[in-house]
Amino acid sequence: MDEKLLKLLGISHVLGGLLLSCLLFIEPIHPLVLQLIYGTSAVPNQPQIFFWLSILGPSIASWGVLFCLAVRQYFAHPSGDTLRMMVASILVWAPLDSALCLYNGIVIGAIGNALVVLVFLVLFYRVRGLAGQA
Repeated sequence: MDEKLLKLLGISHVLGGLLLSCLLFIEPIHPLVLQLIYGTSAVPNQPQIFFWLSILGPSIASWGVLFCLAVRQYFAHPSGDTLRMMVASILVWAPLDSALCLYNGIVIGAIGNALVVLVFLVLFYRVRGLAGQA
């Protein structure tokens, strides 16, 4: 079950990243997206915001693909090194991304990061014993 949840988190990053990639071209939903991100749709430099969100999409999607590969590798050949690298991938991304979100007024992004990190770390903790059995 934990393996499926970890893969689902990776796949959700792929799908979310692909959606962000397309966001620039779906102008009718821009006000809703701004409302969700900033709490208002009156944000200066809206085209620039959507450009950067769109550019971020491929990075998120590719991270999700690589994470799925790491999860698959860990469950096929449990290794403490693989598990540590998965934890490191979260700990490299989350603090900086959250700080950037807060700096840019995207509080919901920082909150979402905290929740995702918690889920990842709980799942990593639950599967840590596999590496000891290898």
